[in-house]
Amino acid sequence: MSIRLDIKKKFKSFNLSSFFETDSRRFALLGSSGSGKSTTLKCLAGLLRPDEGIIECGGKILYSSKDKINISPQKRRIAYLFQHFALFNDMSAESNIKSAFIPRIKKGEITKTEAKKELGQIISTFHLENVKSLYPQHLSFGQQQRVALARLVANNPNIIIFDEPFSSLDYRLKIELEVEIMDFLEQFEGVAIFVSHNKNEILSLCDELCVMKNGVVGANQKIEDFCKYPIDVESAKILEIENITRAVRNEDNSLYMSDWDIYLKNMCFKGNINYAAISSYKFDISRNYSQSSLRAVITNIYEDGEYRVFFCKGHKSNVLVAREHKNKEIRLKKNDTVYLSFDADDLFVFEDNLKIL
Repeated sequence: MSIRLDIKKKFKSFNLSSFFETDSRRFALLGSSGSGKSTTLKCLAGLLRPDEGIIECGGKILYSSKDKINISPQKRRIAYLFQHFALFNDMSAESNIKSAFIPRIKKGEITKTEAKKELGQIISTFHLENVKSLYPQHLSFGQQQRVALARLVANNPNIIIFDEPFSSLDYRLKIELEVEIMDFLEQFEGVAIFVSHNKNEILSLCDELCVMKNGVVGANQKIEDFCKYPIDVESAKILEIENITRAVRNEDNSLYMSDWDIYLKNMCFKGNINYAAISSYKFDISRNYSQSSLRAVITNIYEDGEYRVFFCKGHKSNVLVAREHKNKEIRLKKNDTVYLSFDADDLFVFEDNLKIL
């Protein structure tokens, strides 16, 4: 099912200007908190009304300010899984799921007999037979999520929106719920859209994404392309590329990185460049100076798995992060002066008007 969304909506704190078009069945909106991800998809679901624009799903117009069309949320066949599931606490798991059939029966989409049969199938699909009589407060977090998903499926949606499904969860529970959702998506024939600020949450669940910043949606990217090369500062941050500097390409094709106060000569970059970035894994840390290396002072050291992570204070007191494998014999301590060097091929550059906060 194709989705096309091109909307605008004004708020006190920012202006939303969202556009994306996708045929992907597993799509994600990534971005930092407050970037407009959830607001955009609430407009898609009909929970919020844009000021202007158009929303089209599967060739059907759901919203058009020009044609004065605004299909109600109940008729859009878009289900929205909220972070806290919004289950009815005074109803059993089975009754929560059964409640989704009531409007479908009233509209004549399904008979009571068919609804009863489908209810049994859904309970079996989500492995809820042994807990169907329990109330939400007596269910585990994973069981609550399965009930919430089952209720959404009972609505017979074309699209399900997952709004930060793993937020505020510890690592073990996050992995457990991710597996649950992956199992569900193998059976779900519709479109799944994820909202997240964490790349790790969607890499195994989606095949295409957009990055949002300041209320604006960036270009569509395949997951593999996104991971290979960030196209802007926001993407670099999401990919956890820690070292970002303002940069400019000069007429002689040299690159000046002002936050690090270094030049790289004879570069092959094209077009306008405002920023450069490099992963902490690509820095080589040493006591010895080399050409185009960054002088810095170590402010903190900690261990992360097989690596030692060095936080350093560089030019203009900006923070630099470098990682070295523990097998590397280099004895460094806090307050040591070091030099960080890198291969120019490992540098990411992009044009971006986003200010580094």
